[in-house]
Amino acid sequence: MYLDYSNRYCNFIGLDYLSHRKSGKEYQERIDSIKDWKKPNLNYFKAFDCSPSLDETRNTKILKFFVFYTDKDANCDIEEIQKPTITFKNLNILDYEFNLIKDSNVLIWIKKIEGESEGTYTDGSYAIRLNAEINFINKNSNVIYKQVILKCVGEPTEKFKKSKYSKSQDLYFGSLPLDEISNLIEKKW
Repeated sequence: MYLDYSNRYCNFIGLDYLSHRKSGKEYQERIDSIKDWKKPNLNYFKAFDCSPSLDETRNTKILKFFVFYTDKDANCDIEEIQKPTITFKNLNILDYEFNLIKDSNVLIWIKKIEGESEGTYTDGSYAIRLNAEINFINKNSNVIYKQVILKCVGEPTEKFKKSKYSKSQDLYFGSLPLDEISNLIEKKW
């Protein structure tokens, strides 16, 4: 039996749009990104083990790779997995980046993770920089053979508004350092 998750994902995006009132452009970009995923990728992520073991004594030669990322606290559901846009300086590497997981021998999973506190606000909230954890995974064995952590880029918000009755909460900031990630992948290739 072949399950079609693309409509479920589109429905999720529609609900996300309604609940967060994203602009029509943002909504259309998310729908377009879903179309790029293709059914085999959706089925692969349905069965993907989100807890690959780490064994940096192993090594895998990258023949073909597939890159994806998840945000902080993502539960590894298909709705939370995204395909980043990475620009490579070495254009030859584009021959080895594939849109279908089944054609790849290495998965490159970029996860945003909590980093260090870089300041506090007057209400006691912390400004916490996110880090990008880059995992090179042998697709066949589901083993992380290389893991690198890079600091995300950007500065914390100087001020923020909140209700005087709300409790303090940590504020996370930082965008993926795409240039550094690009350089890292090119070095490993």
